[in-house]
Amino acid sequence: MKILVTVKRVEDYESKIKVKPDNSWIVTEGVNYRANPFDEIAVEEALRVRDANAPSEVVAVSIGRRWRWAPIAASS
Repeated sequence: MKILVTVKRVEDYESKIKVKPDNSWIVTEGVNYRANPFDEIAVEEALRVRDANAPSEVVAVSIGRRWRWAPIAASS
């Protein structure tokens, strides 16, 4: 069984968010990004389901621009 989990990149809630002067978007310089905390919970739950059931695989997917990503959890 394959378990698909979507993960969205969001601004870190501890970062200071500033709006651009033209109000078009946020200033992205110096803003830290991380996985949405609710998506992290979904990945953890998918790993629990994987460990409780017959052999299965957890696949985390994020769609968007290329960005540097630190793994959420190592899967074995």
